Amino acid sequence: MAVIGQSNSILQNGFVAHLKQRPEIEIGHMGRIGASPSVLLPFYAAPEWLAGHDVCILDVAIMDHIFLGAEAIDPASIAQYLGYAIQMIHAAGCLPLLLVIPRKSSLPCIAGGAKVPFLHQIYRGVAARHDAMLLDLIDGLDDLGRRSPAALDAAYGDPNHPAESMQRAIADRIVALIGEAMSTPIERRRVSVAIPNFERLSLAGLCPEAPGILQMTSLYRARFTVISPGDRLALATGHFDRLHALLVNRSRSGARLAIEGDRTVVKIVGTKNEREHALVVQLCSVVTPVRDRDGMLVLSIADRSVAVTEESCDPFEEEGGHIELGEILIERGWSAWDFARPSLPWSLARPYWRP
Repeated sequence: MAVIGQSNSILQNGFVAHLKQRPEIEIGHMGRIGASPSVLLPFYAAPEWLAGHDVCILDVAIMDHIFLGAEAIDPASIAQYLGYAIQMIHAAGCLPLLLVIPRKSSLPCIAGGAKVPFLHQIYRGVAARHDAMLLDLIDGLDDLGRRSPAALDAAYGDPNHPAESMQRAIADRIVALIGEAMSTPIERRRVSVAIPNFERLSLAGLCPEAPGILQMTSLYRARFTVISPGDRLALATGHFDRLHALLVNRSRSGARLAIEGDRTVVKIVGTKNEREHALVVQLCSVVTPVRDRDGMLVLSIADRSVAVTEESCDPFEEEGGHIELGEILIERGWSAWDFARPSLPWSLARPYWRP
């Protein structure tokens, strides 16, 4: 099993920790970055990374909800990232499992109304279109909250993370769903699709002369390029179709980043939280469709008098602040793929879980 996810898959008492305790589950590659939206999916999902796994779990709902609320990601991009990852998982011969854990505040019984939030409609639509297993918790948790608000409170450890008992229950449900998938004859059909190419580019590789620092945690180790006021990093990226994300050390960043391609975007990079840590990695999505200019992309610190043109999630800046960047994620061209895609039975494709 492979996992691409956020904090609920990282927590010491999260569902992945409970999956590791199950003898029938063997976890291989894990692409996990906290506080990052679904742009995390193309950052990791590639057939060579997924090779040798039977199932890949995708866990991105919490931060998608937060970033979408801050206008720091857009619905079309969320659908693109999910669709890309699911198809890459199929191309690797794996089964995709989209795990949708809702924020407590997004439950209809809390937010008001009876409709499933738009974000969950995106997840369900993309999963159905691309034949992914789906485990969406919102209906069941909403029913629980309407029956017993106290039981719902006990199910959440905080607004964004289920309590340990619920994390264990999620792991149990995943094991049951995978067991059903492994024992169910699934028809596969050959499909030919065109899929955009995502590439990770290291700033250390693009601009080796720029000052940098090696940062590491138990989950991530990388060299981050330090951009200070007055610096102007000209990156020879070659032609590309869109810049999607920046890999940021957000605990050591706090400034306005000017991104100059075919247009200029200014956004605040950094957070006031977790400043006590040397490294807190975040994939910061870029909403504006920025392309290269003559094969180049220029990064610099903008003065605080320069207007911000794009929103960020939990932005923080300080006078004289710098930014630590590790990689950028770009989209460059398209490729034709031919692979066998499963036709999932209803029991695997649409399980809306009732706790």
